[in-house]
Amino acid sequence: MESINTLTDEDYRKMLCYENPRNFGLEDSKAVILDKLIEWNTKELKEFLPQIRKFRKTHAQIFRRYKHAGLPIRAGLLSVDDKYPYTNKLFDSDAIVFAGQQPMNDVIILPYSVDVMRAYRHLATGIQNFIFEAVENKIISIERKIDGVVPSYNYSGNSLSEKEQNELQGISEILNNRYPSWRKKIEIRVYEAQSKYSTLKWYVELDSFLELCRSKTSLYGN
Repeated sequence: MESINTLTDEDYRKMLCYENPRNFGLEDSKAVILDKLIEWNTKELKEFLPQIRKFRKTHAQIFRRYKHAGLPIRAGLLSVDDKYPYTNKLFDSDAIVFAGQQPMNDVIILPYSVDVMRAYRHLATGIQNFIFEAVENKIISIERKIDGVVPSYNYSGNSLSEKEQNELQGISEILNNRYPSWRKKIEIRVYEAQSKYSTLKWYVELDSFLELCRSKTSLYGN
């Protein structure tokens, strides 16, 4: 992740598998619109990656502990009076994760709150969007035997004018006709499953278990 400090605009463009619009022989007025989208999206990626780096560094020890040695953790510590370190923020609760060379002294304070959960979701969504964009663009490039594509999404807070939106629609049609997909129809074969009843029993009888739970709420809860 440290290499992001040395990445150029061209590197970001390649990461999203964008091609220079002029290489498709488009009119300059159309290429300018695509240049704008490429600039906006690569700028968003450039600003997003440091967020991932920050999250990764913050949670590196937690991930290592969980992966290799379980997760030594003391949960349920309330943040009633004490603010989260280096901030004036109170979270609903904290957990202490033991890490480092001296695990009883080297700890990570892992906070919990609705805001934390919301931030996780936002981060995951951003990652998924950029990965989807890069993978989809690469697949299209392979299918159409071209070196890259033009943007079809706008991740920035900027907006195209109505005229530019209409131009963009026309650009997609031009490129679809000029570079058709050569993907062949894929034959999917479904084989008869041979799983034994004994290996699936809990799931097969799930309805009866749930019915049992509903009849014994004092044990299983509502």
